[in-house]
Amino acid sequence: GLIVQLPVDYAPAWWPTEDVVADMVQTQLDRLDPGGVACTWLPTDTEAIIADGGVVVRVHAMPGIVEERVLRYVPVQLEVLAATRKTSTQVFDFVSDMLCTQYVAGGIVPRADGSTTPIRGFAVSETPQQIVFDDPDDRLVQGTFVLATGKRR
Repeated sequence: GLIVQLPVDYAPAWWPTEDVVADMVQTQLDRLDPGGVACTWLPTDTEAIIADGGVVVRVHAMPGIVEERVLRYVPVQLEVLAATRKTSTQVFDFVSDMLCTQYVAGGIVPRADGSTTPIRGFAVSETPQQIVFDDPDDRLVQGTFVLATGKRR
């Protein structure tokens, strides 16, 4: 298939929000037994993962805002899907507690590829922007957070 080729002289000004947060979430899911999968799109084997007791967390970034051309605030929705709504809620609360506690004032995010990404903050959004699903799933628990980052160097 064709892949869009960006100009060779282009360097992204900002970190890839969904990828950064997915790595943050995956680190926490790896602590669960059984674990789970953080993704930006539901994998084809989502139901098999859930049937085996695992959990799937979809990371969905929305358009953010840039302040003073140096800080970017991006709303990020986490959508947790497990075998039951109760389990989804427990996992959502766990991931939320861990990430908001660890990164409320920023920090260094270990990435899946072995690199690191500095962030300025991660917190529950004060103005939740929930995405409306055409076919709601009662097992799904979702919430909106805000990832703050500085420009890439």
